[in-house]
Amino acid sequence: MIKPGVTPGFLYFPNRPSYTYHMKPEQEKNIPKPEIEKPVETPQQVESAAQEAIQSLEERAQSIQVLAREKVANSDDEAIIRPLDEQIEKATDESARNIEQAAAEVLRERWIEQAQEAIKKHGYTIDLETEPYKSFQAEKFERFYIQKCFDAQGRPVVVKVGAPNSNADKHIQRESKLYDLLGDRTQAAKSAGQELRVRFPEKLDFFEEDEQQALVVTYESNDDEAKQKLSPEKKIDIITTIIEDMRKLSVPPEEVAKPYYERSMPIMKAYEYKAQMGEALDILREKNILSHDSVQRLHEKIGDSEKLIDSFPLFFDHGDIHGENIFYTPASETQPENITLIDVESIRLTNEFAPLAQAVNREALMTHYKQNTEAINDENKLIPLLKKQFEFTDHDGKLTEKVEEKFINSHERDEDAKKVYAVMRIHEILQTMKALAEKENSFTKRIINIHKDMLEEQMTVLGL
Repeated sequence: MIKPGVTPGFLYFPNRPSYTYHMKPEQEKNIPKPEIEKPVETPQQVESAAQEAIQSLEERAQSIQVLAREKVANSDDEAIIRPLDEQIEKATDESARNIEQAAAEVLRERWIEQAQEAIKKHGYTIDLETEPYKSFQAEKFERFYIQKCFDAQGRPVVVKVGAPNSNADKHIQRESKLYDLLGDRTQAAKSAGQELRVRFPEKLDFFEEDEQQALVVTYESNDDEAKQKLSPEKKIDIITTIIEDMRKLSVPPEEVAKPYYERSMPIMKAYEYKAQMGEALDILREKNILSHDSVQRLHEKIGDSEKLIDSFPLFFDHGDIHGENIFYTPASETQPENITLIDVESIRLTNEFAPLAQAVNREALMTHYKQNTEAINDENKLIPLLKKQFEFTDHDGKLTEKVEEKFINSHERDEDAKKVYAVMRIHEILQTMKALAEKENSFTKRIINIHKDMLEEQMTVLGL
C-alpha cells in the first residue's frame, strides 16, 4: 500500500530491496523498459500496476541471473560471478525506480484532476493565467495543490487542497482553525487599541470532497520587484515589526488549557525543546559530528535551563519567517503599505526568544558562508537556492545587532534573557545540523561545519 503521508514519487514498496548501483547503457537491452500499460484511476490501481511491473522486472532479472550463472558454471572465479550479480542488481534497481516514478506521475496527475474538480464543484473558477503555486510535486515534497481562483462574485481567492490518502487533511484542518484564531486575536488586539502593521490572509471557506479537504483564503498582492529594492534597514524594520506585532496578539488561556491533541497550534515549552535538542545531540554524537564531551556539556546545560525558559511568558510565533512568506506592497496614493504573513501552519506559542533565534541564525549562516572561501567557490550552491528565503535576514550582522539591541540588551531581565536566547539559538542550530546529517554529502558537510562554528559561539556565551 502507499505509505501514509508519502507524496507521489515516494511510493512505498516494502518488499523490494534497495540498491545504490546504476546500470550501464550496454546492459539496458537485458531489462524491459518500464511502462505502466494498464489504465489507472485510483491510487490503489496505480500501486497495483507498479507492483506488477516491478515483480515482472525482478522475475526477468532472476532469469538473466540464472542463465548467466549457467554460462560461468565451470568457473570458480568469484571475480566473474560477483560483478555479474551486482550489475544485474543495478539494472533491476534503476528500472524499478523508473517504474515508481512513472506510477507517481500518473498518481500526481490524477490528484490534480481531483483537486480541480473539487474546486469547480464548490463554485470557484480556476485562474488559467496563473500557474499553481504548488501541485503535488514530489521533488519539492509538496502535499498540496494551491491555486489562484475566483469566487462567484469574481473576487480573487487562493484555494489549498490536500493530497488524498495522506496526513494533509490534518494540516488543512489545523490551518483552518489557526486562521479562525488569528482573526479573533487580531480583532481583539485592535479593539484594545493596539496598532498592527502586519496582517494575515482571511479565511473565506472550508470544504471537503471525497478524500480531499480544501481551505479558501483571500488572495494577497505581492510586489516582488518593490520587495527586492527595499533597503537593508527597511527589511530589518519589517522583521522586527513582525516579531513585535506577533507579541501584540493575546494568548487565549482556553487554548493553553486544552489537551495537546485538541489545540489549534503547538505550545513549545522547555521540555519540548529539551527533548528535541537531546535527540539531535544523540544523533550528532553517533555520527561523530560532535564529541562526547560537547554533547555531555550541552545535555547538562539544557537540563539546567528548563525552569529559566519556562519563567518567561508565551507569545505567538509565526515559526517560519522568511522572504517567501512575507508579502509586501509599498504605500500608494490610495493604499497604505501592506505587510502580509502567509503560510501560517507553523504558528506556535513559545517564549519570546525563539523567533529572534531563528532570524539571527539565518543571518549568521549567510555571514559565515560568505566568509568561507571554499564555500564561495563551491558553485555558489547555497546562495541562489536560498536567496528568496534569506533576503530579509542576510545583512552581514546588522539584523543581529538590531535584534539584540531592541529585544535582549534592553530587557528588564537582561542576563536571563541572554541565556535563554543563547539556548534557543543552540536549539535552531542543532535542529538544522540534525537534518543535514541525515542526508550527509560533501556539500552538507561544509554547512554542518559552519553550524559547528555557530554552535561553539553560543556555547561560549553560556560558559561551556
